[in-house]
Amino acid sequence: MSRWAVERTYELIGVPIRIASDVPDLEPLLERVCRDLTPTDRSPVVTISIRSEPEGFRAWVDETMRSDVLAFDQSFMKAMSLLHEQTMEHCGLWAVHAGVVSRRGLVVAMPGKSGAGKSTLVATCVSAGWDYVSDEALAFDDETMEVVPYPKPIWIDRRATELVGLPRQALPVTPSRYKYPVTPSDLGGTVAEGPLHLKAVVVPERDPAADGIEQVPLRRAELVTILLRHTFKRSRDSEAKFDRAVRVARRIDGLRLRFSHAKDAVEVLDGVLSTYGS
Repeated sequence: MSRWAVERTYELIGVPIRIASDVPDLEPLLERVCRDLTPTDRSPVVTISIRSEPEGFRAWVDETMRSDVLAFDQSFMKAMSLLHEQTMEHCGLWAVHAGVVSRRGLVVAMPGKSGAGKSTLVATCVSAGWDYVSDEALAFDDETMEVVPYPKPIWIDRRATELVGLPRQALPVTPSRYKYPVTPSDLGGTVAEGPLHLKAVVVPERDPAADGIEQVPLRRAELVTILLRHTFKRSRDSEAKFDRAVRVARRIDGLRLRFSHAKDAVEVLDGVLSTYGS
């Protein structure tokens, strides 16, 4: 008999990972928050679990404890963070920290550090009709430029939920650090389906004091630097990674986009893909 009351294995960017708990309350959260992830019968490479204790709950990776004692909703959100960590650790593709959306199979990636406005911009794009690829990672084959969706929940703050018109009472679980997990269907959108190909990198810079939109084309050397800076796993062979980044930079367009309102930025992104035709 399984030690778990609930267990699900999902395949994320080719990586099978199990999420489990001895608490039945996990099941409705998985159904709600992870509904866009792909279930699999493959043997998991790692198990992320939420385990009950007399004082509360802890998150684990296999048999390694990874959190303090938490409330259940907080332990769930910690488990979601660990799910991303382990996906990046085991992913065989090149993965860049970026928000990613697509239209007509053409992909725009928006790399940047936390707080740059990536997730808010991704959520706004999805609510405006773009297909969702990821709010966290551009995972792609640098030879074919084909992108693999990584449709984990979009983490957005209270301000962003108001921007895209989401009532907070309709969102699951108590926010961790004031962020909520949102799915594409919450936003009236869908997860992108392949084939998907990377066409542009747009670096978002949200500036509440900005007057309108500022667009600055990126030079190839800047694109190379951005791709390398935001890569999740650092390669020991830095020369080979640099050569790969150069090849990719030669095949895509790049733009630095400073904006105060995400909805204005979406209009610019529409224009970026319009150059590729229908």
